[in-house]
Amino acid sequence: MIFDLENSDKIQENVDCDIVIIGAGTAGLYLANKLYNSSFKIILIEEGGRQGRMSDLLGKKVINSGIQYNGASKGRSFGIGGTSSLWGGQMIPLSSFDLEDRACGMFKEWPIKFDNLKAHLNNVCNIFSLNSYKNSDSNALNKLFFPTLYNFNKCLNLRHSQWIPFKKRNFGKYFFKKIKSNDNINVWINSRIEKIIKSEGKDSYRIEKIVSKLQPVLAMSFEHIKLRAIIPATHAGRAYSSVKSRFKVIAEKWLTNGSVQVDLDIVAGDRNDLFSLLNKLTNGEVQIEELKW
Repeated sequence: MIFDLENSDKIQENVDCDIVIIGAGTAGLYLANKLYNSSFKIILIEEGGRQGRMSDLLGKKVINSGIQYNGASKGRSFGIGGTSSLWGGQMIPLSSFDLEDRACGMFKEWPIKFDNLKAHLNNVCNIFSLNSYKNSDSNALNKLFFPTLYNFNKCLNLRHSQWIPFKKRNFGKYFFKKIKSNDNINVWINSRIEKIIKSEGKDSYRIEKIVSKLQPVLAMSFEHIKLRAIIPATHAGRAYSSVKSRFKVIAEKWLTNGSVQVDLDIVAGDRNDLFSLLNKLTNGEVQIEELKW
């Protein structure tokens, strides 16, 4: 059954279930599909709607601290099916490299081991009509097909991708029709959870409250917050002028090292716009903190 809270102030309280799945994107729908024949009572919560929508349409913005990555800012979708409603279906096989510390120091080790996931990878391949999983850490193949990259940087992990058949690429279309017909799976869209409580002495959960995703946005839209930004000397002149022309500056202080400290009074809903602007103007070198009134 589907419950849609779009443009609604409806609140659903004290919903009991065995399993809560947060997000009806690629991972959430796949998991709900795997549990389809179980006897568990499942709640699937999705902040987006029936159709995938870009993040900016839901008031969400990606803030890049360094190089602009369009895959994050333009390649994400919220709604049934998640980002699979946008992508072309190219799949890169998982390897142990993805979960380990990087030699280049960029990422830390995941709390789950590759061997714990390896047994499930062929199930994924079968569902999406892909060739069976093989460990992609084949140095011989990589050296043969990518000789330049292979010798360029050992921090690179080279793999051979596959393409999901066209009819299976959009998880929302492929899985959702089946899932919504299951009486044990309730899907809440345009919704968010406020609190989940584990039932005492039971392997089940109580969702204390499900509310419309619009409520927190509306509640915060006119709330004012106070922020302090320290803009480094190399970007101070240009960045300060740009910020002053768009936002309310309530205090400023030029520091001995040439940096400028700016205190701002802004509407809470403009926070992401400010962060995005300053990170862009300073190449991610700005320091921002929220102050108490």
